[in-house]
Amino acid sequence: MAVVGLVAAWAGGLGIGVLGAAAVKPRPALPGGSPPAQAEPAAAFGPRLAWPNVRGWSRQDPPHLFDRKALGYAVRYGSPLNIRVDVYVYHAGLRSIPDDLGAAVVRDQFERAKGDVHAAKRQGLYQSVEELSQGEARLGRSPDGARAHHAHFRIARGDEKLASDLYLTVHRDHFVKIRCSRPDAKDPQREAAVAELLDALGTMLANDRPPKTPQK
Repeated sequence: MAVVGLVAAWAGGLGIGVLGAAAVKPRPALPGGSPPAQAEPAAAFGPRLAWPNVRGWSRQDPPHLFDRKALGYAVRYGSPLNIRVDVYVYHAGLRSIPDDLGAAVVRDQFERAKGDVHAAKRQGLYQSVEELSQGEARLGRSPDGARAHHAHFRIARGDEKLASDLYLTVHRDHFVKIRCSRPDAKDPQREAAVAELLDALGTMLANDRPPKTPQK
């Protein structure tokens, strides 16, 4: 089954995430950030996760729902240190996704996600994109944190030079994609803040378990 394309470009600030080639309009929201009355609950778009509250970070609540269930939902974290982290949870139209980073469908989705970063340059969102490294990594510093594919980019956007990390893992038959963007300048405080958030996200995924099926 072909993987459904996804565009999740949120205007403004760091960390614009672009997946796929077909533009997808976000679901409209009522004043105050509430979803429209006819919208289905976020749980219909992906597993309900206990999104962590991390000191020094703001968290989008409720999640941002895309207009097709295959595209799932997204949660944005922001920091006054000029860091933005977007987390996308989606199944891309697949009925099941192996919980194995080496599986072909997972590796393909990671390559697509990397390709979308380069596509943003072709679309004029970025002036340049350099992929500096890739491999597997844990989300956060805990040895028990979820493992993910990881790529690190240096991006030029206008007058800004950005460092951007892409992570992709699998959780409960869904892809979880994380884009973390911040100024490309060495700043121990900024890197410590990123590490603390990744610690929390990696622990959340590692500790989350699917709900038990009621016994008949």
